[in-house]
Amino acid sequence: MRCFIYKIFIFLFVRFDITLKENKRCLMRVICKKEQDVGLALQKRDLPPPPKDDEVQVRVTHVGICGTDLHIYNWDDWAKNRLKPPVVAGHEMVGVIVKVGQAVTKYSVGQRVSVECHKVCGICRYCRTGRGHLCFKTSIIGVDEDGVFADYVNLPVSNIWGVDDGIPSHHAAIFDPVGNAMHAVSKAGVAGHSVLITGAGAIGLISIAIARSLGARHISVIEPQSYKLSLAKELGADIALPPGQEANAAILKATGGFGPHCLIEMSGHEKAIENGLDLLQLGGTAVMLGIPSDKISIDLAQSVIFKGITMKGIVGREMFKTWFEVESFMLKNPDAVEKIVSHILPFESYEEGFKLMQQGLCAKVILKLEEDA
Repeated sequence: MRCFIYKIFIFLFVRFDITLKENKRCLMRVICKKEQDVGLALQKRDLPPPPKDDEVQVRVTHVGICGTDLHIYNWDDWAKNRLKPPVVAGHEMVGVIVKVGQAVTKYSVGQRVSVECHKVCGICRYCRTGRGHLCFKTSIIGVDEDGVFADYVNLPVSNIWGVDDGIPSHHAAIFDPVGNAMHAVSKAGVAGHSVLITGAGAIGLISIAIARSLGARHISVIEPQSYKLSLAKELGADIALPPGQEANAAILKATGGFGPHCLIEMSGHEKAIENGLDLLQLGGTAVMLGIPSDKISIDLAQSVIFKGITMKGIVGREMFKTWFEVESFMLKNPDAVEKIVSHILPFESYEEGFKLMQQGLCAKVILKLEEDA
């Protein structure tokens, strides 16, 4: 009798152990905005279901921490007005396809892909005229819906981008922000002109190399962090100085007293925007990508209207024109991309990554989900 009971016990224990292991395999890590407060949380969630017919399931290997993610982490006014927690954060990624939907023919299991984070309707006036990045039905991955700070994610095939074999994964993870920079610099029309970049975060920094590749004659950068100023010089800035009279005087001198022809505003800070517009020459072009944390005030008459300035708001990337341009840039300028990847951290060390961003002691922080990726 004891032997029988013992066998029953062993059988139940083994089944229980197997069940635990199966349950463990069915869970994945996510970094989530759990509630309406500062910070993010590392959690376990169920794996996504099988992909729909027009989706692929991706095993994520690398993700980038974006300035938008920092807004979400800090829970500033922009985030409070936009997010509806709980939501998984993150929209910059690269990974490997593990499953494909029945209608997917262009992509296959084992292929590396990145993602366009703007999910658009495809049928509105903007989508049908090649301006899908302006679709008023846009849903942003990691903002309006669950994002890619996860081990696995299902993505529409219309939003994924096959990664060229010549681009390493930690570069491919930041197609999205490099695309923002490419879009902004392209719209500024920098060829043959002097350029001022205000704000040297990762997007501002890579904009230096992009502007140079597109024929900018002279590039100035204003940025308060000394670490980023050093990187700006490495990436090809002719002038890289903290905000103040010294920077303004140097920029005016370098441009013959006229001021730069192009302003590329990446900071989102009111004083930086105001100063950049003041420095911009008459008839110049200002492209605005930095997102203010709160409402700001600009003297529109004096800073824009009476100076004849053309101001352009930049949102996302032109789908998918910008992606082709970024792919070409990354293949031709790997050293520039490598310079802005300042930190590669384990996924669980995300708090360290956000702290580096808050302190301005980094360029682009990549989180690595797999040790051997």
